[in-house]
Amino acid sequence: MAEFQLTDLWKGIYEQERVASRIIEIAAKKEEGITFQLDGFGEVKLVIKAASGLGDNYMSDTYYNTAILSDGAHYKAFVKVLPNNPVLRAGAMSFGVYSREIGSYISFLPALREMMSEHGLTSDDIPLKVPRICYTNLDTSEAAGQAESSTVLVMEELSSQGFRMQDKRQGCTKKEAMMTLAALANYHALSHTWLKKFKNQDGSYSVPSAFDFAMNPMDIDDVMYGMLTKTITTFAKLLEHLGHHDSAVWLKAQKEESRKFFSQKDVTECGPLVAICHGDCWINNILFHYNDAGVAADDVRLVDWQIILPQNPGRDYYHFLASSTTTELRKECGQELLEHYATTFISALTKLGVPLEDEGIDQQFVIKHVQKEINFGLVMGMVMLPAMLDTSMTTKLEEMGKDEETANKAKTDDNGMEFFNEAQDALTVDVILANELLCNRIVDFVEEFRALLQ
Repeated sequence: MAEFQLTDLWKGIYEQERVASRIIEIAAKKEEGITFQLDGFGEVKLVIKAASGLGDNYMSDTYYNTAILSDGAHYKAFVKVLPNNPVLRAGAMSFGVYSREIGSYISFLPALREMMSEHGLTSDDIPLKVPRICYTNLDTSEAAGQAESSTVLVMEELSSQGFRMQDKRQGCTKKEAMMTLAALANYHALSHTWLKKFKNQDGSYSVPSAFDFAMNPMDIDDVMYGMLTKTITTFAKLLEHLGHHDSAVWLKAQKEESRKFFSQKDVTECGPLVAICHGDCWINNILFHYNDAGVAADDVRLVDWQIILPQNPGRDYYHFLASSTTTELRKECGQELLEHYATTFISALTKLGVPLEDEGIDQQFVIKHVQKEINFGLVMGMVMLPAMLDTSMTTKLEEMGKDEETANKAKTDDNGMEFFNEAQDALTVDVILANELLCNRIVDFVEEFRALLQ
């Protein structure tokens, strides 16, 4: 089926059958699914299965969709809708993550492809490793934040093509890290060059209003700082308990310094390599394709474009490294990974015609500016390691979503992300001590970054 026909298929299914608001009901029917007539396609059977769960995704519920036509043809899609959990739904609504993600897929990423075409380039020259989109809808009605919402994102189903997440407990291999950083470097080079089109002589930017969603960061300063403060306090107690007194003292001293990493920045304050960053580049937002033996990764896709923002690309670089690789890998291959990123970034800029010599951009210049964000790696690693390697906070969020009083509060709360802060109370020193993997990772992580930053 041609791509435009495939788009018509999913558009017709979701609009005619109101699938987004019925997705739990239809999934409960399992293989029976629902069957209906669809103009231009005849009889269609739709089967829906739940995909990843809480802990893998927080701002969306995800499903595998299979549309079966009367001629036996099967068409698959991966679908994201607002979380059914009212606490998580409140967070998604508070910060408009779907407007950002849908805008990324239907406006911003196509704008990068168009810019490549203007330079006579194709995806073979500068690979943009993102999935194809089949259909989107952003519900702006009064029901937008409720179970009746028709907000949905339908994209190509990558798992049936051999893509999958790497085990977050294991972390990325060197090859997977190299592949991810190359994908990021190419994307950063494209978005950096795209931004330059709108830079004025006085250093300000006049980006078209259609891209406002990409230029205005989410205001999560207070929530993230609150979460980080709790994490630092807990981690410091853990380190003291285990006899790492100097590391505990050092970590507590990072508390105030770390606040600045969550404050909103104007694009003009983001440095000479400013790009539109992915903003949430961790192992569960990266899908790898593996060779026939299922062992070695040979392709990658970057997904979940819900938190994009203008920033130094080092933010994405260290966000990925701190959350998705182990201390051992970073110590063994850290310099090689950094040089690989810089080389790929410069290669893409060269293909895009950026006058590197005139702008003073070379390998060391890129490395120097990326490394300015190493503190952000410390911050994001501390926030994400417990969420990745322990279930206590996830369990708490599930309980909160089932509690009637909390659920009702979430429906009217102006800042749904506060519930994530509250859920962090479930992470105690005793919980960490009972989780050997998390405990060891925290100690290794803090001592690694202490050595790097002192």
